[in-house]
Amino acid sequence: MNHEMKTIKIAILCLFIGLIATDPTSAQQKPKNPYYSRTDQTKLKIGNKEWKKILEPNLYAVAREAATERAFTGKYNEFDAKGTYFCAVCGNRLFRSDSKFASTC
Repeated sequence: MNHEMKTIKIAILCLFIGLIATDPTSAQQKPKNPYYSRTDQTKLKIGNKEWKKILEPNLYAVAREAATERAFTGKYNEFDAKGTYFCAVCGNRLFRSDSKFASTC
């Protein structure tokens, strides 16, 4: 295979990979919250009126109004996955699982 054919095949492969990476139906779609980012740690100054438009009602109630779910009923009641936990609203890193307090009471 000559050099020109290799170059063409590589260009086609790169184009194909680029199309997959930018496919709007892929799992990498932007979240509905334009402020959510795991890399930008700028302090957000967003009012409750704006958050209410962006966040789902349950998340808004917990994050902005200090609501809670009924004890021992949530899907994270006995959740012990290893890793880093992030804020559901802004995406900032909160804590690592190895520093999570386990009261067991």
